[in-house]
Amino acid sequence: MEEWVLFLAQGNISGSPWDYVSPCEQDPAAYLEDGVLYQRNGILKHFWLPYNGLIGSGIPPELNLLTDLETLVLDELKLISTMPEELFGLTNLEFLSMNDCGLYGSIPEAIGRLSNLEILYLGINSLTGTIPSSLYSLANSISTLVLLDNQLTGPLPTELGLLTNLVGLALDTNLFTSTIPMELGRLTLLEGILLRSLMLSGTIPSELALLTDMEHLELDDSSLTGTIPRWLGNMTSIEGLTMGDNSFTGTIPTELGLLSMMRILYLYFNSLSGTIPSEFGMYKQVDVLGLHGNNLTGTIPTELGKLTRGLWQLWLNDNDLTGTVPLELGNVPFPAPYGQVYLYGNDLSGIIPEGLCSANDLTFDCSSQLCGCDWCNCSSTRTSMVLMEIENQTNGDGQLVGEENQTST
Repeated sequence: MEEWVLFLAQGNISGSPWDYVSPCEQDPAAYLEDGVLYQRNGILKHFWLPYNGLIGSGIPPELNLLTDLETLVLDELKLISTMPEELFGLTNLEFLSMNDCGLYGSIPEAIGRLSNLEILYLGINSLTGTIPSSLYSLANSISTLVLLDNQLTGPLPTELGLLTNLVGLALDTNLFTSTIPMELGRLTLLEGILLRSLMLSGTIPSELALLTDMEHLELDDSSLTGTIPRWLGNMTSIEGLTMGDNSFTGTIPTELGLLSMMRILYLYFNSLSGTIPSEFGMYKQVDVLGLHGNNLTGTIPTELGKLTRGLWQLWLNDNDLTGTVPLELGNVPFPAPYGQVYLYGNDLSGIIPEGLCSANDLTFDCSSQLCGCDWCNCSSTRTSMVLMEIENQTNGDGQLVGEENQTST
């Protein structure tokens, strides 16, 4: 017997994709331009059919004959159906991916039959209801659970804490409510949690401090409150920390500046106060700093000029920052086409550093108080502001307001 991997991708097939699937013993003859075919001894174990955009093809009942399948990838195969029952007889499946397949209805309890399942992707569908309780019976096997962009409801289950082999958990953009379960702190292997755009409440539970292998913690737009925990500074592997568009208050912990692996930091649209930590200048490879839409005060730290690896985005707009823009900030390369520097909506003054003018998208409040770069020439800006001030103080004939009355008397 030979073992086969059937890989059909990027629109390389026509007709029904299932015409390529025959009983295990038969050669599927599937080596295409972008396809890959491996063989050992005659059994179809890995079937990939992503990104073909086929609509309404359905899954034939013969699929359940492929009992040796370990991998089934059907991303963007527009089934427009509930989850097919044929899947749940494939008990050797380890990797099931059905992102953007037009799935609706609830996730069946029968999914618990897939006792060897390690990776489950069901994102970008229209699945409803709650997470089935049978899913927690897969605690010994499942390492990645992706249910994002659906319409799942109910409280975030405390039972998620039973899935102690999880490395990745993505539940964002659903209709989940309640608080973040403290039981997630038991998932010490977790490297990524995505809980964005949910209908949550409460604070970040302190139990998450145990997740020291975390690389991506994404909590944007989930109605969270409280302060930003200082213990986040102990997550030394973190590369992405996104907590924007919540209701966090207090100051930005200086400990966040100790996260040397940081690439993306989003704290935008909260109610944070205090100053920008100078420790942010210690980042070695940061790409994005999004601090806009808060109540931050003080000056822009000169230490940000040490970020000479290059930033894609520096968003400081819509705060209460004062003082001048540090000359050192002109030393930071902002690579095109990504370079964005937003400084508007503050009370800054002085001259924009010349080096900063090379950013692809530099935005600030051009005025007599703050000017620089070719499009906001300081001499012409200040001259025009003086002329406007003189005009405001005259009656239109070059005579100062009040002077006419003094002459008539």
